[in-house]
Formats: sequence, C-alpha cells, structure tokens
Amino acid sequence: MTIVEEIDSKKIKFIEKFLQVDDEEIINKLSFFLSEATIQAKRASLKPMSENELDERLTQSNDDILNGRVKTQEEVINFIKNRRRSE
Repeated sequence: MTIVEEIDSKKIKFIEKFLQVDDEEIINKLSFFLSEATIQAKRASLKPMSENELDERLTQSNDDILNGRVKTQEEVINFIKNRRRSE
C-alpha cells in the first residue's frame, strides 16, 4: 500500500467514526482541532523572505505601478465576487 493509499484509508476510517458521533460538543471540538491543526500546518510551511527577495519584489511592484499593471480595489472585489458565483 502506498503512502497516499494509507492516508486515504485513514481519512475514510476517520470519516466513518465521525459520522457515528451524535454529541455536538465532540463535533465542535473535532472541528476546532481540525481548523487549528490546518492553520498550524500552513504556518509551518511558510518561510521568511530574504532581504534580496524582498528588494526584488519591491522593485517589481514599483515597475508594475509605473507601467499601469495594477487593479483597483473595486476591480479586485468584483473579481472575487464573480469567482465565488461561478463555484
């Protein structure tokens, strides 16, 4: 069995057990734990930018602004709203 298959099997077993839970407090605790664990995993995968990377991004951002490669806040909001509708 591959690692992916093992993980999928564990997920299925967890879901089967979760579906048998009738206690709302336990469901809330599991939901909270899953949210927190997901946030921690995302934070752990982040790495700080070096000063050189930051300088490169700032230079690129300034170049984008000078050359009109920008979006207004309203355009960004409309883009997000339209994307949510299509999902």
